[in-house]
Amino acid sequence: MAHLSNSKDTRIIQGGSITLPCKSCLQGFYASDIVQKTTDNHYFHSRCFNCATCKHPFVLPMEQQTEHNLNSSKPLLVEKVHEVKGLPYCVKCYPAACQNRCSQCTKVIKSSMPFMQMKGNSNMYHPECFVCSNENCNTKLSGGYIIKAGKGYCPSCGAK
Repeated sequence: MAHLSNSKDTRIIQGGSITLPCKSCLQGFYASDIVQKTTDNHYFHSRCFNCATCKHPFVLPMEQQTEHNLNSSKPLLVEKVHEVKGLPYCVKCYPAACQNRCSQCTKVIKSSMPFMQMKGNSNMYHPECFVCSNENCNTKLSGGYIIKAGKGYCPSCGAK
C-alpha cells in the first residue's frame, strides 16, 4: 500500500522509499489525487495524463476514477496508451513518436535514409545537418570532427 510522507508534494512507495513526482508536471501527489500509472511504471496526475503530441486526455470511466485514489495498492493501468522515452502517446500519435528525428532540424529520419551519429551520443542527424557547432562555420562533419562539451566541431574549430 502506498502512503504519503510528511511533505505535501511527495509520494513514497512503502518498502522502497522512492519519491515519485508526476512524469508530466514534476509535482508530487496529494492523498486526494487520482493517479495514473503506465505499464513502464511512470505516474501521472489524471489531469496531466495526456498524449504528449496531441494533448488528448486519456479518460477513464468515471466509476473507476471515483473508486481509485492514491492510497490504493494497485494504481490503475490505462489501455491504449503507448510510452516512448517516458512520455505517453495515443494510438494515433504513437507511430510518429517512434520515428527517429534529426537533432538539428527535428525532421524525421526515415529508416531508408542515411544518417550520422556522433560517437558516445545517441543523437541522429541528416548528413546535411551534421555540421560544425561553431555558428560561424557550418562545415560538414562527415570528414571528421572533434567533440568538445558534447558538441561536434570541425578539426579547425575544434583545435581552437
